[in-house]
Amino acid sequence: MSDTQLTAPQILTKAADILTVQGWTQNGDYDHRPDRTSERCPVDLAAALALAVGVDMHSYAAHVPMGVHAAAVRTLGRTVLGDVLGSPTIGRLLDELTDWQDEPGRTVEEVVGKLRAATDDEVRALLEAIHDAIDLPGAATSEGVPTRDRLLDARADAVAAALEALREHGDMGASAAHIRKKIAARPVTYRVYEDGGAV
Repeated sequence: MSDTQLTAPQILTKAADILTVQGWTQNGDYDHRPDRTSERCPVDLAAALALAVGVDMHSYAAHVPMGVHAAAVRTLGRTVLGDVLGSPTIGRLLDELTDWQDEPGRTVEEVVGKLRAATDDEVRALLEAIHDAIDLPGAATSEGVPTRDRLLDARADAVAAALEALREHGDMGASAAHIRKKIAARPVTYRVYEDGGAV
């Protein structure tokens, strides 16, 4: 990831800030104001996401996000729509989010709130995955200690790899899923110690 590339949560935060400062509109990319350029007028959710990542809101890339822009859309989709695995394309997911923001009665506070909640959810999911990977229970016997140590090393390596990949793609959700997959592949197999003795 370059120094200027943002992560998905950073894009979501920036989009929330854009909607807060510039204003929000429904049923169109932006609300034209004669005294402002289109990039400074009130914008809708999709346009705010595009502007946050530095994409021209009128371009094809604004409507069919790629890379970290797509990761931000998927992150927001999980928060707003729930399980988004059924969405066939990233463009369709963005359309579903646009339909959500265009619903009558929707408010800017709701849209900004979901952007900020998605950021919090994504960071929390990654931190929980890291915690679950390296917070191993103690071994009940001295024979289990080497097994626990090897497991901790393997899981720490998986966490390091996921964090390194995060630097490249900016998708915390993908990194958390990778860590979870590695945890499932390397379960605790030694007898564990809990208060009161071995389990």
